[in-house]
Amino acid sequence: MQCTLFKKSADKNWLVPLHQDLSIAVRHRFCDSRFTGWSHKQNILFVQPPAQYMQQLVAVRLHIDDCLHEHGPLKVVAGTHQHGRIAESELLRLRDQQREQECILSKGGAVIMRPLIVHSSSKAIQTNGRRVLHFLYAPATLAETIPFQFCI
Repeated sequence: MQCTLFKKSADKNWLVPLHQDLSIAVRHRFCDSRFTGWSHKQNILFVQPPAQYMQQLVAVRLHIDDCLHEHGPLKVVAGTHQHGRIAESELLRLRDQQREQECILSKGGAVIMRPLIVHSSSKAIQTNGRRVLHFLYAPATLAETIPFQFCI
């Protein structure tokens, strides 16, 4: 993987603005007041677990297509996953302070990241499909606690 550092991205060029992945897909609702932000997206139930649970997850993004600068690759702000949940108002300041890295990969390449890392992606200058398989891994103990929607 090649990472190129960027000082700033023009906000109007973002396909997906700076954010952290805070929600996970679950099979059903359950009673635990630490889990908040229940929502439905494409007929799937999502919830926001406490940060200490999210910090245990690892996401693997397997690229089916090349992902070069012109394809609007994922951009990450290194190390931000260590700060837990970050207020939305702080995301731009962190990006400007620490700069973001553009994740350039050939097809078959993978990005391994923590969901709480601050990330974004920009609009593609040249389209190529930009297909990605996104897998989320959790320790077995967490999978016993949370009824993940998709679990093997």
